[in-house]
Amino acid sequence: MLNFFGAKKKPDGSKLRAMLPATHAFVTFVVRGTGLEGRLCFEGASVKTFRTTKIAGMVPGQDGVFTYSNQSGKFMFTARLVSMTDEQAIFNLPDEIKTVARAPVPDRRTDPRIDTTVNGEWRFKPVGKIVTSWSKVVISDLSRVSANMTAEREFKAQDVIEVRMTLEAGRPITIDATIVRSEKTGFKFKIALAFRHVNEEDSHLITRFVNKRMTELRARGLA
Repeated sequence: MLNFFGAKKKPDGSKLRAMLPATHAFVTFVVRGTGLEGRLCFEGASVKTFRTTKIAGMVPGQDGVFTYSNQSGKFMFTARLVSMTDEQAIFNLPDEIKTVARAPVPDRRTDPRIDTTVNGEWRFKPVGKIVTSWSKVVISDLSRVSANMTAEREFKAQDVIEVRMTLEAGRPITIDATIVRSEKTGFKFKIALAFRHVNEEDSHLITRFVNKRMTELRARGLA
């Protein structure tokens, strides 16, 4: 009935938070009509607010326009700066997030992958002086461009992390990865990863590892 008289439906806070930029992702910030513009690091959200780094000229009460891109496309929203600390700016959650452009979802199942497990570690992608500790995980379903990860915690889609693993003795590799999805399985979480910017040497190393394991499994009649 309220919608019939023109009242706007209250936005779903959980859906809005899910659409916000990934933790430690960079976003473009503009206050229209003032010339204030810069790049901010998105540092997380709570029930009613989200946090970013600061730039000179920010003042509580300003309405800023945020634009950012991820694997799903390009997005934009407006949010009000409510307060600042020594290190962070705190904004109200936006009323809506607009899709500027959608990106096609690549088919990452075309590369050979191996159903085996490898011990590894993860941490959020370092941003400036913000560096988190490495945490142990199990890597599985590995290919040159993707993998699954079993972890103790949940992640948000589009979070950017680093994954470190050793596939050949004495040659640990560290790969940037984006969270595709996170699903709870018992007391742990199964995380689907899409690798980003894998250099040629690491790509060849992963391919050698996958091919070697597939050959071993075929020799044992398991593949």
